[in-house]
Amino acid sequence: MSNIHKGKLKFFKRTAGFGFLEYYIGSEKKSIYTHVSQFKDGIKSVKTGRTYRFTIGQNERGAIAQNVEVLKNAKNESDT
Repeated sequence: MSNIHKGKLKFFKRTAGFGFLEYYIGSEKKSIYTHVSQFKDGIKSVKTGRTYRFTIGQNERGAIAQNVEVLKNAKNESDT
């Protein structure tokens, strides 16, 4: 299994700076926590529905999406 995943941002609470990415491993849908500090382009790249590439790491609370970056070649629902 690759450590690099892609998924869509399903929820993000700007005031708290966190959200959840939804992605698949095989046919199993998963959801993972992420924080604005993990977005390579910072808060300006955070848009619900946009497709991102990320790695999965661990913090004191469990799994977290890290190194989150926009997939520029993906058709992102929030982009115009």
